[in-house]
Amino acid sequence: MKGKMMASADLDFRLSLKEQHIKFCLEKNVESGNKTGFEEYYLMNEGLPDFALDSVDISCDFLGKKISAPFVISPITGGLRISQTINRNLARAAQELKVVMSVGSQKLGLEDCSLTSTYQVRDVAPDIPLLANLGAVYFNYGYGVEECKRAVDMIQADGLILYLNPLQKALQGRGQTNFKDITKKIARICKEIQLPIIVKEVGFGLSLPTATVLRDAGVWAVDIAGAGGTCWARIERYLRDNTPQKGACSLASAFGNWGIPTAKSLVEIVNGLKNTPIIASGGIRTGIDM
Repeated sequence: MKGKMMASADLDFRLSLKEQHIKFCLEKNVESGNKTGFEEYYLMNEGLPDFALDSVDISCDFLGKKISAPFVISPITGGLRISQTINRNLARAAQELKVVMSVGSQKLGLEDCSLTSTYQVRDVAPDIPLLANLGAVYFNYGYGVEECKRAVDMIQADGLILYLNPLQKALQGRGQTNFKDITKKIARICKEIQLPIIVKEVGFGLSLPTATVLRDAGVWAVDIAGAGGTCWARIERYLRDNTPQKGACSLASAFGNWGIPTAKSLVEIVNGLKNTPIIASGGIRTGIDM
């Protein structure tokens, strides 16, 4: 009974943290102090385009399904009742627009089956490419192929995102900071799960060497998730503001400008990796950025 009570208390604590994450993203400035880097690029205007605008077609295939544009709704949330509302609203929009969607980290849903419904959106988005989502660091804490398969089955996904968040985990100060041999474990997942695997950062960017290592491990695509958008260091700072952990708050603040700008990460990886799909996220705010 004591073990169950402790497990319940831990679950309640993590749900409370997720609720605060959403609150801060809605009410606070959680954007990186870094710029995306897109402001350094200028596209040449063409006064003689020599084509009809009606002939432009930006539809494409993604995981064997036709989508209207190369647009992905990246992982956001899961586990809470408000997460269920957010996910289902996003899924309805994705279905109507015919674009790709991923749910947030499914760890809570794997640990408590009563939370699985907060991730499930297939009934309102039957046709879109849908991506499951788990943190890669959990492969050093008991997770493996079985949990990945359960995450995929939970939402009837077409592919699986494994996210990388070492800086966020370090700033959280709640353990789970063993990042050793993660690449080998990702390679095993790629080998044993018969679905495309996408690896993404959470807002601090991927370098070309890291993206190359992931490609060689068997990853189908990478999501660079560069600096310039939502900054998890700033979110962690807000979590510390009302606690006695002032040192942790100062540490989180120090990383408010951390990361590889999205445009820099994108250009390096596009030029360095051939025949590897690349998703560009991290402060993409307008159609001009796209």
